[in-house]
Amino acid sequence: MRGAGGTAPRVYMTSLAAAFFLSGASALLFEVYWIRQVTLAVGTTPVAFALVSSLSVLGLGMGARMFPRGIPGLRSGLWAGPVMAEAVSGLSNALLPEFPFPTLPSLFLVSLFAGFVIAAVTEAWKRFPAADRTDIGPLYAWNFLGGGFGVALGGFLLLPVAGIASTRWVALALSILSLPLFVAAFPGRERFGSAADAPVDDSPGCRRL
Repeated sequence: MRGAGGTAPRVYMTSLAAAFFLSGASALLFEVYWIRQVTLAVGTTPVAFALVSSLSVLGLGMGARMFPRGIPGLRSGLWAGPVMAEAVSGLSNALLPEFPFPTLPSLFLVSLFAGFVIAAVTEAWKRFPAADRTDIGPLYAWNFLGGGFGVALGGFLLLPVAGIASTRWVALALSILSLPLFVAAFPGRERFGSAADAPVDDSPGCRRL
């Protein structure tokens, strides 16, 4: 990260990387759960995998697009957007199956909420004056690593050993664990200075940000 040195930026980046890892692990662990649920509904694993993958990607894209930009509260508490989006995503994944809703519409709905997380983190990142935009790639790498961990944890340990219900609650626990890390990563503008202190990129591709 450029424009801010010392221990605080390292703590910031470490917190955000850990939050991305846990969020990714939770999301893909929930996906393992949903594949199992859809398999029970449709009867074949290949069809279930195709349905879960297509609905998840469609929901992620639509959710990221639908997330409202420029929320006033983000200007004073940048952590609010990522925390609210992650909380809604995790709780909907964990609690919606408790109600007698159809499986596929439920999966699409929770995928929309997961898309909110991507958009909320990106929105907070754009507004954070200490953020170095070149760091966003490695952060998403941590998100994918967490996803791989979640798939392995669910497929090889939790589902065979603990069962489908435990898989869902462990995924929720991982989502909840990411919340204080998002708060630590996006404390607000005051920790690293005001927006006026941030370097400005005047290139044509960045003026709209």
